[in-house]
Order: sequence, then C-alpha cells, then structure tokens
Amino acid sequence: MAVCGCIPAQTPLYYFHTGLSTYHELLDDVLGKRSEVDLFSSAADSSAPVSSVTETISCAPLYADYSYYLPSLADDEAANFQALYTGIQGFQSTISLPVAVSSDNVSDLMHLLTNECPELMQLSSRWVEHSNLLGLVVSVSPEYTISKETFDAQTAAVNTLIQSWQTELSGQSAYQAELTIYNYIIENCVYSTQADNCQSAYGALIDGQAKCDGRAKALVWGLRSLGIKSSVITGNTHAWVIAHIGDYDYNVDPTYDDNENDGIQQPLCYAYFNIPESAISSDPYPADDFYQRRGYPSTVRWDFNFHVQAGLWIYADDPSSSDPASGTALDRARALFVAQAESIWEGGGEGLVMIRFENASDYADAAASYNDWIQSFINMHAAGCNIVSYDFSNQQLLAVRLSFY
Repeated sequence: MAVCGCIPAQTPLYYFHTGLSTYHELLDDVLGKRSEVDLFSSAADSSAPVSSVTETISCAPLYADYSYYLPSLADDEAANFQALYTGIQGFQSTISLPVAVSSDNVSDLMHLLTNECPELMQLSSRWVEHSNLLGLVVSVSPEYTISKETFDAQTAAVNTLIQSWQTELSGQSAYQAELTIYNYIIENCVYSTQADNCQSAYGALIDGQAKCDGRAKALVWGLRSLGIKSSVITGNTHAWVIAHIGDYDYNVDPTYDDNENDGIQQPLCYAYFNIPESAISSDPYPADDFYQRRGYPSTVRWDFNFHVQAGLWIYADDPSSSDPASGTALDRARALFVAQAESIWEGGGEGLVMIRFENASDYADAAASYNDWIQSFINMHAAGCNIVSYDFSNQQLLAVRLSFY
C-alpha cells in the first residue's frame, strides 16, 4: 500500500531510546497525560490547539461553519434548507419551501438535515413530500421520533457533556481532543440497533447505546464544538466521520473500532482512527452517491493516524536508513514487538502489543514470525504466556494480547 504525505524524521524505535522506556508511557503521551516538557513526539503532533465554540441551538444549524457541506449550499437550496431546519426545530407538522424543487433536491436536503445537523435528534429519516401540478415539491412533512419535551431534556444532557469537553480540552491539540472524544464514545457506548435513541448523538453520548449513525453524529457534535471541521459520511448502510486534523482530512470510524465478542469488550486497537481512503476501500465503503455528486474530501495521508503518532508504525523504507543499525522492516518490527512485550512483563504481565505496517508484505512476514518472537521472549524470562491475536489483516495491523504467568 502506497503511503502519501510527510514521513516523520523518527522511526518507531526512536521513541524507545528517548526516555520513554515503557509502552504505557508512550500511550500516556499520545493521550496527552504527560507534561509538555516531557513530550517525546511534540513535533509529530503539529495539529493546532482547539478552543471551544460557543453556540446554542436556535434557528440556525449548530457549528455550521465546521461542516464540509453546509457552507457551500446555493442560494435557493440554502433558503429551503433554512426553512426546513427552522420548521424541524419548531416540530412543525408541515413545512413550506420558499422555492419549489424536485424530489431529488428534497432528498439531498433531508440527507443534510439528518446527517449534518446532529443536534436535530428529533428527526427521523422518513418524511412525506407534497407536490404541485408541475411535480415540484412545495412542502415537506417530517417525521419526529421524540416529543418536544424529550428533545429539550436530551439536548440539555448532551450540552452538559459538550461543555465539559470544551472546558477540559480547550488548548489541547486537535489530535488529542479528537482522540479523547473518540475514546469516550467507544468506552461508553455499546452497539445497538434496537435502543430507543440508537440513531442519535444522545443515544451514543448519554444512553450509551447506538448504532453507527448515532456514534458518528456524536463524534461530529463533539469535534465541531471544539472548532474541528467534520462531517458524517454514509455509505452502504454504514456511517462514519471525516475530520480535518492538522492540514489534511482523515476517515474516522467509531463503530468499526468498537469490537465486542459475546458482550465482552475487546481491546481498542485504533484500526480505523484517522486513516486514508486507501484503507477503507472495502465493504461497507465507499460513500453514497450524495457524496459523489457533492464532492468527497481527499483523504490520502497517514500523518495523524494513531499508530504513526504513537510510534507503532513500520515504514517500508526506514526514514533513518542512513543508520545501518536500523535494520530491515522485519528487524524493526521485532525490536518494537519485544520492547512492548518487555514493558508488559515489567508492568504486571498482561497487555496489548500493536504494530501497523505501511507495506502488506512486511505485515505478512511479521504475522508469520511473531509467535517465534514470543517464544524467544518467554524462554529468556522462563515464563509462560497466553496469546490472543486480533485479526486486522485488512488494515495491516498486528494486534496481540499477551498474558504472562
């Protein structure tokens, strides 16, 4: 897989030779828990600091300036969108359109209202159109899933959480803020297609039960409240997020990264956190026709992928290849694997090893070799080890849980 974009000057092993001796310290750095003085990769995280965006729900879309699509609506379309938005906020049963338009245009507008306005938690994905004699739609009757009283209560609850993030995360980098909100959603929300509010941000953030579109809306609401441009993307019955971090756009999927097996939460491996289009080319992607017509931002970079930022990335060509000690990709992967295993051994005996590869063949070589690495390690320490591997071969991510005894 070809990787476009800047390659940091440090190799993954660099981070284990600069005072960060344990994998836990490394993750603390990524999550922003260490002081700025101690940051080992402050140059790598070049995303600008975030600040809270103070807006309240009114007759205008919330944080619309941080949407990929709302600022670009044409005059007539913008007028119809505004009429629909205002009517939906007022729970109107039938909303007249200032400009009569085709049914296809109404479908686009309702798509935007449903997916680009996460604050419209009362809005169903179903509606009725009313047309004139020319076949143009002149009014729309939305379907609402909750009452006005319930909507007000849900909005207040979400706003309380959003305001806490604005206070807690203001001044942090966009990457750290994004990662914090992402972690919150995955750690506090289980996947559900049956819960009452599973399609809304409230379901993901407060109820803790949501399907993919509820999770995506929750992430977008949180990101935009901190001035991070983002939008919900839908495709083939799935929804994910595109977000602007640093100078580039990335795909983020808080559903596919949340793995449960028989109700037991599996480790968060960040396989779908800030990845380019080349990494989401399989089902359930690509995006719906709406985005083909309206434009889909180019996502070709890995710079702010979790594993790149954490130093858990193996480049096909070592950026420090002038150093003969750096070795082949497989040599570097083995050293990184052993460094993480050593940290797990010293830190209590149980933990997750993660390594992501730029090159598919390097990943395949490591996947065929890591059991030998573990055997050598346990022989050296005279220990036993339970091994659980997680299949992220489609993402060229090696993820293995080690439990030493």
